[in-house]
Amino acid sequence: MKQTKNPTSQTEVALKCVLTYLGFSKPDWQAAQKCMADINFLKNLKQYDKDKIDPKIIEKVKKIVLDKVNFNVEKIMLSNRAAGGLAKWCLAVYRYSETLKKV
Repeated sequence: MKQTKNPTSQTEVALKCVLTYLGFSKPDWQAAQKCMADINFLKNLKQYDKDKIDPKIIEKVKKIVLDKVNFNVEKIMLSNRAAGGLAKWCLAVYRYSETLKKV
């Protein structure tokens, strides 16, 4: 995926969400390629501190994951399985953060 020159819009939206979680100020495809090239990319996602996410990040992510037209995990998965896995991660972390608000 990181070597793709022209990603689908579904792939881009999944990576935009990941980069938003990671605190990138400009979550675009170029930044995504650099981020995915990091040998610790998946390790960083696995170790992501979902209990201490900045509320500003959650608000940005909320706009992405609740956009049912552009952020559809099934469509993302059909477009690119790796991007689909990242979209699932984004949605799971978002839902987890929402349950923390209710506690």
